[in-house]
Amino acid sequence: MKNKLIKNIFITIAISLAVFLISTVFFLSSPYERLENSIFDTFFRVAKVEREKSKDVVVVAIDDTSLLETEKRGVFWPWPRYMYGKIANYLINDGAKAVVFDIIFSGPDMDRGEGETLGSESDEEFYNAMKNTGKVILPFNIDNRYEKNDELNTLMMNNPQKLGNIKEYKYLYAPYQLFTTDNKNFGFVDIDAESDGLVREYRPLVKIKDKYYPSLALATYILTSNNEIGKDFALNKKGNFKLKWYGPGGNTILDEKGKVIKQTTFDYYSAWYIFVASYKSEKGLETQIPKGTFKNKVVFIGSSARGLLDQKNTPFSIGGNAYPGLEIHATAYLNLINKDWIKNINIVIEFLFYFIIIFFLIFVGINAKSLLKYSFVFGILLIVISLFSYLLFRFYNIQTQLIFYLLLLLFSYILTLIVNYVIVGHNRNVIKNAFGTYLSPDLVKKISDTDKPIATSGEDINASALFIDIQGFTTFSEKNPPETVVEVLNLYLKAFSEIIMNNKGFVNKFLGDGLMALFGAPDNFSEHADMAVKSAFECYKANNELTKDYGLNVRIGVNSGKMIVGNMGGGKRLEYTAIGDNVNLASRLEGANKFFNTRIILGENTFNLLKNNYDFNYLGRFSVKGKDIPIGIYYYTADEKLIKEQFYKMITAYESKNLEEFEKMRDFFKNEASDFGPASFYENYYIEHEDKFGEPIKLTEK
Repeated sequence: MKNKLIKNIFITIAISLAVFLISTVFFLSSPYERLENSIFDTFFRVAKVEREKSKDVVVVAIDDTSLLETEKRGVFWPWPRYMYGKIANYLINDGAKAVVFDIIFSGPDMDRGEGETLGSESDEEFYNAMKNTGKVILPFNIDNRYEKNDELNTLMMNNPQKLGNIKEYKYLYAPYQLFTTDNKNFGFVDIDAESDGLVREYRPLVKIKDKYYPSLALATYILTSNNEIGKDFALNKKGNFKLKWYGPGGNTILDEKGKVIKQTTFDYYSAWYIFVASYKSEKGLETQIPKGTFKNKVVFIGSSARGLLDQKNTPFSIGGNAYPGLEIHATAYLNLINKDWIKNINIVIEFLFYFIIIFFLIFVGINAKSLLKYSFVFGILLIVISLFSYLLFRFYNIQTQLIFYLLLLLFSYILTLIVNYVIVGHNRNVIKNAFGTYLSPDLVKKISDTDKPIATSGEDINASALFIDIQGFTTFSEKNPPETVVEVLNLYLKAFSEIIMNNKGFVNKFLGDGLMALFGAPDNFSEHADMAVKSAFECYKANNELTKDYGLNVRIGVNSGKMIVGNMGGGKRLEYTAIGDNVNLASRLEGANKFFNTRIILGENTFNLLKNNYDFNYLGRFSVKGKDIPIGIYYYTADEKLIKEQFYKMITAYESKNLEEFEKMRDFFKNEASDFGPASFYENYYIEHEDKFGEPIKLTEK
């Protein structure tokens, strides 16, 4: 048992290592990344839109309506910058915490036609909005390709180097020089998409020439929050963190009755209507936008018009939909404010957790007898871990290596089935080869489905042994040709074997013109004595039919009790059998039938275990050859009830040493039933051993 456990542990470890190796090879491939991304993209899409977390950020979009309305009035793209100044002033005066532009202002504004504001004046008005409020944030670009020696003073968090994995760039392209005067509210807007074109990560800061620069989202966070970024905030090897998306982008879609068809993440306002509201507000006129709409809001301003080409793909970009790039910065800002960016479990802890589960699955599976039940366990683990990963992701922002785990589970299942087929299949073949012709198919299957191998070591069990001998077969074989002898012998043994196997017995061996059978081994069951006696009766009845043609009879002995069973032998020759005093006694009882002219004899152990009523009668207490301790034995004959009753009186008289009564019974049997074998035995024994009257009888022959 200990050796088997150690063997199974080694096999499990070997399979586990093979599974981890195979899964790791796939883990490092690009298909793995695409598959993992698609799973977690789906997790985002099936989640409810989290408007509660995004309500403090709004989007002012330069949409198609804005461009059309300004073009009607002779103002073409790019807009004069005084318009942005008016929009910024209006929003901040209405209570906005910050106005964040996702529009690059790399040079001076251009002069427009006669009667229009000069470009320099337009820049000045926009700059005054920045300078006077201190709440306007502008974007800039970073690059590694085209050299430019711009410098820029920006906001920055404390001790940025503690984050580690900060990406280094060579150059930055600063905004128009006027806007950088006495101003630090800047953030870079460059975003990297992944190989499939989707944005899933965000780079919050970079390092250029030993100086750290914030992204648009980080600059907004620093400006609007006094809190440090969470201690568990960390960057991956690419210098990014994984974004948590709060829902799909773009405008909320309503039907003709105003019912929401598609709820999106942010409230959108057309830049044109904000500009109109700013103009009216300056004139003291009433606006269509309620006062305080933008109080304590962070407002991101950028383009959503199709012609301005600032569209990005996110996990919600299915069916060809893309969303304004400013939403990515807004989402990153919300992640920082809400401290709910996507996190990863410590990879060592996660892999150890997976290893324990996989080890358990493999250990159980390599010796599993029911592949259906094992597959059910596999399916449950698949569902439970997938659901667990989803719940961690959905409610705790933790992304697990789900696909890696599913690969481990799948490869473990496949390899375990293969090993199971080799180990368990081999054991089943051994069992079928050993017992297939001696046990019923159902019993063979039951034994092969247990977790007990055929062992050479002995095992103590309570069982019943049955011996059958065909009386007179030696004489029959002397009088008939060999082919007839074999044919008749096979006929008898086949009939007896089928009866025994149908009664849950095991035909252990053929003994020339007889056989030995076990009940309760190799499959142990409580009613082994009843099954053995039932088989004895049925074999007796089968013999009564066969004897009509062949004139042969049977002698049957049955005994129950402790015996040693196991696969015994040496070298290449092993045989499953039983040994012990109780097995030997069953054999002696079979031979004792010839002394009493009976057909079936049971030992007292068997008789006492019987749960059903059988027509057995007490024969007396005897010690068989090789044993000194007498036991009670019971017999079966087809004689009349009166004869059996009178014989019981004879035995009672003998054991109580009532000679007078015993003599009466001797006379009865001499006159009424002189051929009754048990009484004849006692008669002859008394004549030969009169001095031992009343003592247990010792059988000196087999």
